[in-house]
Amino acid sequence: MTPPPRPILAIETTQRTGGVAIALPDGRILADHFEPARRHDDRLMPAIDELCRLAGVGPRDLGGVAVSRGPGGFSGLRIGLSTAKMLARSLDIPVLGVPSAQVVAEGTPETGDLAAGRRLAIVLAAKRDHGWLSHLERDAAGHWNIASDIPPATGGPADLDWPRIGLLLGDEHLPEAFREAAAARGIPVRPPRFDPVACLAIAMRSFAEGRQDDPVALAPIYPGPPEAVVRWDALHGPA
Repeated sequence: MTPPPRPILAIETTQRTGGVAIALPDGRILADHFEPARRHDDRLMPAIDELCRLAGVGPRDLGGVAVSRGPGGFSGLRIGLSTAKMLARSLDIPVLGVPSAQVVAEGTPETGDLAAGRRLAIVLAAKRDHGWLSHLERDAAGHWNIASDIPPATGGPADLDWPRIGLLLGDEHLPEAFREAAAARGIPVRPPRFDPVACLAIAMRSFAEGRQDDPVALAPIYPGPPEAVVRWDALHGPA
């Protein structure tokens, strides 16, 4: 990764694991990976403060902030997005929301073994027999991007483009129907890795190309309404 002209911060709080990472102009990459038992709301800001202290930079030294934007856990998503947007607006620096599927593709080691021309399928936020499906393909530089011909969407095994897929990533909640469909086609299934350093790598490339998001409009990716909303509507009717 080419060092940025100013420090770049990345936040990954979409899952029980995750963390924060910072890239420095001198080429150093520092990261704090969260343990599953730690609550993101208790850990995030202290982790950012400690990382900046170790890096020898202050908040106003930051040149940009990136955040993994889901899908993922409701609280983690809200905390990560809110923190990134607050930093961007208060420090007047660029912000970038990175789809978590891209973070997973960049940070899961097994994706590097995928044969040229084969696509990567990622299933996130799985529930019952469906999940948030993303198809990714490598560009000429070897970076993973969301396939332009199949937008991410909620679906089941029949909605995956199996003939072009070489690897399926899904966590312990991946429905058995996906595992069976992959096994029938000889496609390996591997667990995803949610690494803030992967989010950071994507952000560095994106900021260098002039890409950023509107901090006001930046929103989490939800495959459906949050469970709390569903329960509220069931009890009280839609707001």
